[in-house]
Amino acid sequence: DMEEFHDFVIESNLITDAYGFDTMSGQFTKANAGSNDTVLEPHEFFTMLVRISFFRVNPQYGMRLGDDRKGKKNEDRDRADMFGEEVPLPGCLSDMLTNLVLPNARHDTYAQEFAETTLPLPEVQAALGAQLEQLSTFYELVSAGRPFLELDQWLDKLEAKLLFSDIVIDGYVVRLTVPQAKAAFFASAQTPTSGLLPDELPVCVARTACDKYKAVTPMGPGAKVTGFLANLLGDDDEEDVVLAATGGKALAAPAAKKAAPEAQEEADE
Repeated sequence: DMEEFHDFVIESNLITDAYGFDTMSGQFTKANAGSNDTVLEPHEFFTMLVRISFFRVNPQYGMRLGDDRKGKKNEDRDRADMFGEEVPLPGCLSDMLTNLVLPNARHDTYAQEFAETTLPLPEVQAALGAQLEQLSTFYELVSAGRPFLELDQWLDKLEAKLLFSDIVIDGYVVRLTVPQAKAAFFASAQTPTSGLLPDELPVCVARTACDKYKAVTPMGPGAKVTGFLANLLGDDDEEDVVLAATGGKALAAPAAKKAAPEAQEEADE
């Protein structure tokens, strides 16, 4: 659907200065024209990729089409030149797939690779181990005594903690969407239709953390998990987590804390 398409575009780094997501999303709509749904079938997806590959490197194509000023001397050639040379298919498609889509987009081995490479890292295990008791309590509260922590319960809790966001902090994108959270949940649960077992929640947390703070390069996997746990279990927001890692300054000064009643009475005296 469109939200998953947005994730795909961001993760594949397809956006350019001259071809943004709002314009690019028109290719999704065109590829899906005539369908009775809001999702793309494989052939529609491939058609969309071809169109995106062409227009992201030829964003002025519609303005260039039929413009023969380059063949005329002394007739506003500077304006014609600003359109640049047309980059043809299939070269632009091959370049986009090879350099952007295939290296960056998620694929069918993504979940397994995370389990084999990122999850076993000592820093990730240490971050999870430090909060196992709190995660156990979280599981019991959120699952409400059910045998599994269900998908809707997980998504509702993330929503309640304001963890679905797409913001820039100190120059780094911090982003988590519902499709990403669902993907982490499904990849972590042995029986996704039932939900997460208690020992599967830490895995889901680690996956979600690394997705949310993926673009914050000063944070290693362990720091991403620690930061996300501070968001989920504590009161830290994304800005607190990122600035702690980057050493940047907050956009606004934190609100002054209220003095305890006893201290306030002494001050009044």
